[in-house]
Amino acid sequence: MLLRFHGFAGANKALHPLLLPETVGVDSINQRVGRGDLRPVRRPSQVATVPAGRKAIYRMGRDVPADGTYWLSFAQDADVARSFIADDQAERTYWTDGVLPSWTDNTLGLGAAPYPNPPGIRVLGVPAPDAAPQVLVAAAGTGNDETRVFVTVWVNDRGEPSAASNATTITAKAGSTFTVNRNGSIPVGSYGLTSWRVYATVPGGGTEFFLAGEAPVATGSIAFSGTVNSAAQLDSLTWVMPPAGLRGLKPLWNGIMAGFVGKSLRFCEPFHPYAWPVQYELVLDDTIVALARWGQNLMVLTTGQPYLVTGSHPSAMSNQPTEVNQACVSKLGVVEHGHGISYPSPDGLMYVGSSGWKNLTQGLALRDDWQAMQPSTMVAGEFEGAYVCSYGTGAARRSFTLDPLNPSGFYFYGRAFDACFRDPVQDALYVLDSATGAVSKWDAGAAEVATFVSKTMRTAKPTNLGWGQVMADAYPVTLTMWAQGLQRMTNRVITNGQPFRLPSGFLADEWRLSIDTGNPVQAVMLANTLQELQAA
Repeated sequence: MLLRFHGFAGANKALHPLLLPETVGVDSINQRVGRGDLRPVRRPSQVATVPAGRKAIYRMGRDVPADGTYWLSFAQDADVARSFIADDQAERTYWTDGVLPSWTDNTLGLGAAPYPNPPGIRVLGVPAPDAAPQVLVAAAGTGNDETRVFVTVWVNDRGEPSAASNATTITAKAGSTFTVNRNGSIPVGSYGLTSWRVYATVPGGGTEFFLAGEAPVATGSIAFSGTVNSAAQLDSLTWVMPPAGLRGLKPLWNGIMAGFVGKSLRFCEPFHPYAWPVQYELVLDDTIVALARWGQNLMVLTTGQPYLVTGSHPSAMSNQPTEVNQACVSKLGVVEHGHGISYPSPDGLMYVGSSGWKNLTQGLALRDDWQAMQPSTMVAGEFEGAYVCSYGTGAARRSFTLDPLNPSGFYFYGRAFDACFRDPVQDALYVLDSATGAVSKWDAGAAEVATFVSKTMRTAKPTNLGWGQVMADAYPVTLTMWAQGLQRMTNRVITNGQPFRLPSGFLADEWRLSIDTGNPVQAVMLANTLQELQAA
């Protein structure tokens, strides 16, 4: 009789230990995914420190591979995105945190740690003038009466205009000149305002506005000759700022970014992330929890059913409720894999991609098992293609890994994190310990001790297995053995690959092993006789 413990394909919480596949166990702790053997992961290796209590991290300077610089950190959960600008030399970086959409770059925000340096944080967008301009005829013309409409906009030091003010309409003789007073107050805040502009319609030329003049912020009036710059049409008529409570900033395609407030899904003007026209808004039936994308698909995860949003321009976005009625219970637990997305729902870890929907934890954990893992607490990222998730509260907080393309079992870790950031330049995952402010590189330190607790193996009849053997790259390997539910061998240290004697004096037909190792283990074999081991 020979029992072989091998494969080490993670842990299953749903099935009875006797009914598990041969390679799956009841527990797997600190085990590396994907090698086919039992080998330990490495501990996170600290690379930087941010202020304690921070809830989100992001590394600027992403064009240069580095671990220690420059770590932005935020007091609230924040979603961060880099600019779409092709010739951006300053790494313009935007974020939403549910408070005030903001931005910085490497000339403004990296003056001193902690980053972003507060004096270098700018509010995203430019507020529209709060009053219509006053338009006076400076010198009357002699022609027929003509009607013109005037608006003003603010402009910041990056050349970004605001939405237009309310309009002022005036009728005057052809050939008249005008004085335009901007009226209203100058916005107070970190907007970087440098100037304001006047735009006017052309008499008889339709409703388009063209540049009529520009002046510094401190200048209250602009003289307008009556001739507009026909090459400078006003594009920003409805380019309002993003709403103050915007969350979930998500770069999409064709220069579009998305975000949400409550049930409202918002989009920016393509390639203008400071402008969020209200006419692009989509209002859903359920409160939005998170946004995630793969390819040109935006999945809007809600407190109810998810919605699939597609379209090439914000004005042409369509939203379709999906056939899967699985809410998202943790925004921080959502992960984009490129081929699809994963997120925690009440019933398990859901996945959707080009191949459709599936519950990754179906067959691995029942609903009660999953709920015991407190899915609302989940914080997740991607590491080497796998879903890496921290969950739980207090001292009981731990992590697990699951392969979304081959969810054979859970791989649990004894360590946890409060936020994470995947650096695509280095294909590395960085995690945050909020209590200490430590930023660490995942799986980059000293090796852990891996533990695998096997399924229960059954022999054809009660027997006493007399011999054991461990196949490993190196030793020691520590074994604990149960027979008929009783612990018959405790922390036996195996120092080489030679056969060894097992405890005797009992019979059993149910056998289980716990293997603890700091070295790769390919298999552990138990047999009645030495000859059976040698023949294996």
